Parts: sequence; C-alpha cells; structure tokens
Amino acid sequence: MNKLIFAGLSRLWKDRAFWVCFLVMFALGVYLPVNNYMESIRYEFEFCPDMLLLQYAPFVCLTAPIFVSLYLGVDYSDGT
Repeated sequence: MNKLIFAGLSRLWKDRAFWVCFLVMFALGVYLPVNNYMESIRYEFEFCPDMLLLQYAPFVCLTAPIFVSLYLGVDYSDGT
C-alpha cells in the first residue's frame, strides 16, 4: 500500500497541472493580502487580516475541481 501511495505522489510531483494550480494559488496567497493592505493605506481604514479568511475560498473552489478532474480522469482512463 505504501508503494502505491508513493507512486501516486511521485506522479503528482511530475504533473504539470499540479504545478500550474500550485503556482496560481501561491500567487493569489501573496497578492490578496498585499492588495488589501495597499487598499487600507489608500482608503485610510484599519487593515484587518480577518477579511482575508474568506477571500481565498472562491479561488480554491475554482482551481481544486479543475486539478482533481484532470488527475482522476487520467486514473480512470488508465483503468485504475
């Protein structure tokens, strides 16, 4: 069972869709807090990190299904 898990993870690290989704989510994770901080300076209101909690969720809901469907679709078409 461990060999199957490690084989799946090694295939995951080589997958281009995984890295694209990972980089998009990383960029959004950096962009959203910086953007909110800059807007708090521009419009002179107090920066509250609590606002960031739910801003990231819609992007996760968009990128995760794309990646999961691509990754599981290959497994299904391969017959596993």
